[in-house]
Amino acid sequence: ADVIRLGDALALPTFHVIGHSMSGFVVQQLLLDHPTRVRRAVLYGAGLTTSREGNDRWSARLRIVGGFFSSRYAAAHSIMI
Repeated sequence: ADVIRLGDALALPTFHVIGHSMSGFVVQQLLLDHPTRVRRAVLYGAGLTTSREGNDRWSARLRIVGGFFSSRYAAAHSIMI
């Protein structure tokens, strides 16, 4: 991923990322492929799909990145995490 190469070039072992709309899906893939490189991820307007298969994939992604949410947020949004 280009962002990983950029992080390497800047000698950043970890970094924060923000994904809006389509780039939100890019950030999700980054989290799946390189979870140890991302300190925090913010997804804004990444959207959910309406298909059952898409919702299952989204739920799996949230379980993987769930550790990025504070315990207070996770408790308040447990149906989504």
